[in-house]
Amino acid sequence: MKQADLHQKLAPHASLQVVAGTNTGKSPQLAGYYAYWERAIFNALNAMVSNAMNNLQSMIDNRSKRVQVGAGGLACRALH
Repeated sequence: MKQADLHQKLAPHASLQVVAGTNTGKSPQLAGYYAYWERAIFNALNAMVSNAMNNLQSMIDNRSKRVQVGAGGLACRALH
């Protein structure tokens, strides 16, 4: 999603449009409003990606624990 698209998604409510006199997402009066929500969405997306990566790493680690390396070399077997 492009930043310009994000501004359209964050278009303020009608009362804010009246205050700013625009609904383009480019009002200087609403710069703080847009910055707040852009940061909030960015942080939420970062948290979701980070959690997904941690979950994936846990699944990989758990799968690795189920594989035993044989004492005689590279022989491996999966435990079920």
